[in-house]
Amino acid sequence: MDPLVIAGGPCATFNPEPLSAVIDAFVIGEGEVIMPALMDVFYQARNEGVSRQEMLRRLAQVPGVYVPSLYEHSYGEDGRLQAIAPMENAPAKISRQWVQDLDMYPAHTVVRTENTEFNFYLIETARGCGRHCRFCMAGYCFRRPRNRSLSVVTREVKEALQYKKRIGLMGAAISDYPEINELCKDILGEGLSMSVASFRADSVTQELVNSLAESGLKTLTMAPEAGSSRMRAIINKGIEEEHLFNAMDMGLAAGIRHFRLYIMIGLPFEQEEDVEAIVDLAGRLKDYMEEHGSKGTLTLSVNPFIPKPFTPFQWLPMADKKYVEKAAKVLTQSLRKRKNIIVGVESPKEAYIQGVLARGDRQVGEALLTACANGGSKAFKRAMKDCGLSMDDYLYRERAADELFPWESLDMGFSREYIYQEMKKAEELKPTIPCFDGCHRCGVCG
Repeated sequence: MDPLVIAGGPCATFNPEPLSAVIDAFVIGEGEVIMPALMDVFYQARNEGVSRQEMLRRLAQVPGVYVPSLYEHSYGEDGRLQAIAPMENAPAKISRQWVQDLDMYPAHTVVRTENTEFNFYLIETARGCGRHCRFCMAGYCFRRPRNRSLSVVTREVKEALQYKKRIGLMGAAISDYPEINELCKDILGEGLSMSVASFRADSVTQELVNSLAESGLKTLTMAPEAGSSRMRAIINKGIEEEHLFNAMDMGLAAGIRHFRLYIMIGLPFEQEEDVEAIVDLAGRLKDYMEEHGSKGTLTLSVNPFIPKPFTPFQWLPMADKKYVEKAAKVLTQSLRKRKNIIVGVESPKEAYIQGVLARGDRQVGEALLTACANGGSKAFKRAMKDCGLSMDDYLYRERAADELFPWESLDMGFSREYIYQEMKKAEELKPTIPCFDGCHRCGVCG
């Protein structure tokens, strides 16, 4: 029997269809609660010597395991998905599985090597995010937000002592961890340094910034995503200018001289004045740095927005490539006059390939295989054409409210009606407050 190919993780599993021709089974959700049952079924079936097809049928009965070969996708004359039919005994929906109590599953570095991109002792403090940013697939597909207890995390810090590595704290927003100040004191008190995966400008504390500076951090990164308050309302970011300037104050007070902004262009309902607002915001932040004695660099990391599955923007078109290129040009030309402002823009060409894959169906999978055989990403556009597919149809078409999506065999715990209403609220600039104890709005918490 050929080996089974099993995939997990957000990029592969929140829309598995473009990879369905090469992956036998997808783990939908968090592996801690899926893999034990999956491995039990696998070993029992292997010991019984069942056929490959029977093996896959049995795996499909494990909660959180999606076997694409057991689902038939039908397309209309226009090439668009019309129906998804599960085969006999295959579940109609695969429910995402998630860990209720993170303390039951400590997550920290197991394999220790110098040959790694992130040469830290990694410790996961929290999982999930309840901030409801409307562009963010992780924020919807990793609900609910959960924190590890401080006692568990500090125990993992003590285990790291023998390796003398910098502690890398992992989570959607480390500054949202309710006991972040105490944790920082514990890490530095053990004589270790630290780094964080991310933080939010509206919840960052001086204790956290000081700890990062003491650990050698040279550049403080903030993620407003957009330059105007209108656009930040559309995406429900919850970050306002006062938060950015306050976080910059904390960085400057801690001796940090350089700052970075994460920015997106081509967001839904974006207008030219919203791009100009990015230029204005960057200029005023740089002025503030200089007024407070910092001659450091302000870097803008700019990415074209890509609509993602299971988000309120899954129905909306991606911004036209020419518009995005023009917006990027406005940013680079307007800000290059300022000393020590750097603008880095992700390749729009690569972003638009991501755009097709993000919401692609099984037909896109055929093009993906063709491109892999003919040079990779450079061959993707040609491969789409050779397979009779239009990139424009996947990128620029607004989906109907009732359109069937390729990923609808999966259940993330909330209804499509809920996120459709979030899309309407974005259009109307209406906010959605973060998750809170006792909340049952989206359905994930039952």
